Amino acid sequence: MAYNVQYETKATPKVGATEPVSLAEAKKQIRLASSQTGDDDLITSLIAAARQMVESWTGLSLIEKDVVCLLCNPCGNIEMPPIVTGK
Repeated sequence: MAYNVQYETKATPKVGATEPVSLAEAKKQIRLASSQTGDDDLITSLIAAARQMVESWTGLSLIEKDVVCLLCNPCGNIEMPPIVTGK
């Protein structure tokens, strides 16, 4: 039996989610003293951009996200299983 189901998902980072690489770790890697704060905003945005590129390339999520799935079920013949969390 074929189902005519359409869906759309949207994932947004959870509030308070932290990047997999901290600003301090990135500054240490590029040998920039922690006291030099002039480029902190740039480095932080580069960390986020790099994470997003890796997520796009691999299809994996490196930070915790909230996911919303919108389901269009015009036939009404599909039941959704209960949501199970790992906590």
